[in-house]
Amino acid sequence: EIIDTSTPYSALIPLLSEMVLYYYESTHDLDLVKQALPVLEREYQFWMKTEHRVQLDDGLILNRYYSSNDLPRPEAYREDLAHTAHMSPEDANKFYTNIAAGAESGEDFTLRWFSSGTNLSTIETTSIIPVDLNAIMYKFENNMLKLHQFVGITPTIDFVRAMEQRKTAMDRYLYNEKYSQWFDYSLKNSSHIIKHYPSNWFPLWSGAFNRTDEKFKNQTVVSMLTSGLIQSGGVISTLGDSGQQWDSPNAWAPHQSLLVQSLLELATPNGIELAETIAWQWIKAAYVGFQKYGIMQEKYNGFIPGDPGKGGEYPPQKGFGWSNGVTIEFLSMYGNLQ
Repeated sequence: EIIDTSTPYSALIPLLSEMVLYYYESTHDLDLVKQALPVLEREYQFWMKTEHRVQLDDGLILNRYYSSNDLPRPEAYREDLAHTAHMSPEDANKFYTNIAAGAESGEDFTLRWFSSGTNLSTIETTSIIPVDLNAIMYKFENNMLKLHQFVGITPTIDFVRAMEQRKTAMDRYLYNEKYSQWFDYSLKNSSHIIKHYPSNWFPLWSGAFNRTDEKFKNQTVVSMLTSGLIQSGGVISTLGDSGQQWDSPNAWAPHQSLLVQSLLELATPNGIELAETIAWQWIKAAYVGFQKYGIMQEKYNGFIPGDPGKGGEYPPQKGFGWSNGVTIEFLSMYGNLQ
């Protein structure tokens, strides 16, 4: 699904090209790819020709989550009004913009987007260049190159150059050599936000790294191992408990899947070993939780294997699709399923 670019609200994380690529690799349905390409190009232009695009001082381009929304969210109208009750009209409008952008990120909500501690009222999503979005955009550009090649069509956009420029920008603005990982970038402070999130390693999944640098690859695995995020019940979302659902102690299925894929992209013994460890921790948590509660959880407590997660704007959901999907994915990879 792609939201029309005229909407004042928000889009969705740009993963449609990944779905089309998976579908093609399974079916070799070129007709579907031909039908999808104009839609995918429209989606790409949405991210590159709206205020989601950020041109930095040296001319390089990266992306951010953004919304021009200046009203309370329809799905949380009362809650948004409560958060802005003591704000000036100008500050309230900024809050509505930033909370809609936070919803667009899929991580709604997390202290990752806050400027001050665990206070949702300080949300400033549009002032942050996130690692995960730019890793996804790099993968988007690579997928578009592949899909055009499959159907023998020359793309109207130079995706090779786009990938090269994005990797240069990610290396310059997001990668931190001291910590051997990528960090979100603050547009307000022109600096890294030195906080550990699973998304810090997503550029590995997208392929935006030097595959020939063995020292870099090994240091990257060590940085993940020592981050504090890997717990017995899953990889937690952040190290801080804000009461929001995309923070500690919650472990979410998409993070587990993308981190396992990221580690496997490194193709190093320590990366392969850690990927299997993360996968089995998730499988065990899902099994223990099902034995204890009789359901699959939407999100799990990373510190108590199998227990449900907590926090957020609604109660934990039962039988959530991606918890089932990632468990099946890991079982197919490591469970010797026929």
